[in-house]
Amino acid sequence: MSILAFIIVNLLIFLSWHSCISVLRKLSVGESIVYAGLLMAAQIVLTELLLGIVGALTLPTLLTVNLGVSGGLLVWLVLARRSLAAERLAGMGREFISGFPDVMTPVNAALMVLGIFLTIWVCTAAYFLPPRGIDDLVAHLPPIYQYVQDHEISLLPIKLRDQFAMPQNGEFLFLWPLIFFHADTFIDLVQYVVALFGVVVIFALARRFEVGRDDAVFVGLLFLFTPLVLGQAGSNYVDLIVGVCYLTLLYAAMRFWQTGAMFHLIMAGIATGFGLGIKHNLIVAVLAVQPMIVMCLWRDKHFSAAIRAYACYVLFSLPLGTFWFLRNFLVTGYPLYPYQLDLSGLHAVSWSTSINFPGIKTVTQLPSNQALTDFLHSPVNFFLSYMFQDPGLGSFHGGFGVMFWGLGVPAILFCICKAVQAAMRRDFFPALFWGHVPLTFFVYFLQISSSRLQFNQRLILVVVGFGLLALGIFLKKLRTEFPGSVPVIRSFCVAVSILAVVHLAGYNWPSMQIRQPVADWASGEQTTDYKYFAQTPWDLPLLGAAWGPLDFLTQSGDGWSVYTAAPWSVSWTAPVFGSHIQNQVWNFRQEPVGLFQQEPVGDLRQEPASNPDAFIFHRMNDAPLFFLGKKITPEHVWSDGRFEMVTKTPTTYFWVNSSLLRDSETSEKLVTWYARTFASDIRVLESIAGRLSGNDALVTASVWGHGLKYLSLIGTLKMPVHIVPDDKVRSQAQRLKGQKIIPLDKPLIGYESNLVARLKTSVGTIVFYENRIR
Repeated sequence: MSILAFIIVNLLIFLSWHSCISVLRKLSVGESIVYAGLLMAAQIVLTELLLGIVGALTLPTLLTVNLGVSGGLLVWLVLARRSLAAERLAGMGREFISGFPDVMTPVNAALMVLGIFLTIWVCTAAYFLPPRGIDDLVAHLPPIYQYVQDHEISLLPIKLRDQFAMPQNGEFLFLWPLIFFHADTFIDLVQYVVALFGVVVIFALARRFEVGRDDAVFVGLLFLFTPLVLGQAGSNYVDLIVGVCYLTLLYAAMRFWQTGAMFHLIMAGIATGFGLGIKHNLIVAVLAVQPMIVMCLWRDKHFSAAIRAYACYVLFSLPLGTFWFLRNFLVTGYPLYPYQLDLSGLHAVSWSTSINFPGIKTVTQLPSNQALTDFLHSPVNFFLSYMFQDPGLGSFHGGFGVMFWGLGVPAILFCICKAVQAAMRRDFFPALFWGHVPLTFFVYFLQISSSRLQFNQRLILVVVGFGLLALGIFLKKLRTEFPGSVPVIRSFCVAVSILAVVHLAGYNWPSMQIRQPVADWASGEQTTDYKYFAQTPWDLPLLGAAWGPLDFLTQSGDGWSVYTAAPWSVSWTAPVFGSHIQNQVWNFRQEPVGLFQQEPVGDLRQEPASNPDAFIFHRMNDAPLFFLGKKITPEHVWSDGRFEMVTKTPTTYFWVNSSLLRDSETSEKLVTWYARTFASDIRVLESIAGRLSGNDALVTASVWGHGLKYLSLIGTLKMPVHIVPDDKVRSQAQRLKGQKIIPLDKPLIGYESNLVARLKTSVGTIVFYENRIR
């Protein structure tokens, strides 16, 4: 029911704007969808922003405001423009129906069927899998999780991550389903919806370049099957949102150039503000669009009228584009934090780096521009290497794909040549439009070193749109001069699109594997989405050993306050909130400490009521732990004695307050977690349980501790089991003061020890010793 309600609300907002602008302007089907989608996104983000500023960001208030705005628009249409609205919408319907047979060619139909399959796959992955991109968990999601809990916009500690101070219009699109469902279930679908919107934007652009309806639909659909778009669509990165916003801005600017109508300039202003509030790199795009707007004003209007029109453009960009810069200026002194722009160039302003890596200056010049240097040194070799490597292919980092490099790039060169010829005839629009492509690559190579190309190609995702648009224009040319080549090219693109979707199954960033989650759901063995961090790379599977049980144990309650500490590079906080945003990150709730002060050392026996309910620690090699809010170490938690270790791996510890685990519902869920997570271990250990009973306690730091803990909780093993850190087995035994203590693998020093049992397993032999106090 909640999913249906969410769909209805979104349709209402979209249709209200679609109907409204269709009455104000006579628009084509594609153009009306582009502008209605832009206005829908702007309304959602602006209402979230305003309510967040005043501390009223709750679902009832957000729905009331949005339904009030959209309902008001529809009431106005019915009361004031009913006949015109009916006439315009009927005209669009006739246009759509009459054009539908022209676009339903076998090639387009094949791509649509492939798109349906992809949509089912992506929706299933979004439902069963957790957000799992690194930047998702590091920077994009923690702020909006905090906003949902606090009902207001705040700034998370930038001493942990500079990215917390980045503009967040893109993240506010993720906030929309998050606050509606109060869960992260569908936030991975947001960028996929943006990708579908990008299909329409490219179609609309192609039609304005007089590309036939059939080819315009074709190149639009190809956008969805670009490897980078496929990778980004299942993540909570914002690069796809950036690219589509850039194309939308170009569409509005182009239509203003073609018509001179203020309506299109206003749309360009809204797209400008929205883009500036997503990511700083859109500043370059906005600046690059200005010559198109200014020259059009100079061409069509008197000076005073041009000034008024440009002021209107700027005015409509302000609501969505200024808040983040103003906040950063007031808090950090730098509107573009973590960057500073002055007469000497662009600088990095990194407080988190200066704190966590002492000795690095707070303000540093950006690194040398190795990629641009390499390109200028040998343009042909660099480009060929860049093209054939296709940096980042198979992930959300990059991969423009064969269609772009093999067809899009030649088509772009064709369009640039035509633009130069047009400029020589004093038709400057093509040069102003296609000049964005070399400018985008130049600025990108200026900012990025060659070693980082494989991780950052996503920053220029917009060039994929340019390439497909150019391909559509090139196909129009081929239809007149080499018509036999068009079916070959289109069939090739379909084959490549199918291969791209097949290749998606092998992605690690993000993993789109849904076989295990679906099997667990079908068998009733589900625990939490976080279980599937196990099929992702880097340290996510290790940290998932703590995030999984934390989420499972707290899903149905009020949640816990959780302290977390890990090396700075893997201090990922988003999963600590839980899949239903039920937990609080204790570190974020503490009184702020001076920016360059050391964190106070924690004493859990002082103010026990304010202590965390649970602790997560993660170690990576010999990297030191990063502490935020208060320095509480694993030694502090173990020494306190009130916290029970629930899970332990060689790198990750998860402690919970023992009083919480005594709750009957929580205890039952813990038993279920152990049973479903360590089933194979439990089957091995059941045979030995009877031979161990009768002792006072079992103490272990072994991986077998979880299975033994399960057997103890259900009564098969008739003694308590204590899971402890590796160096605390003997200390825990001394603390228990029992007469007979069972450890694993080796006897306790200072005790009288006897071998009790030896159990052979597929991974080795487990040895149990009975230890008595001498």
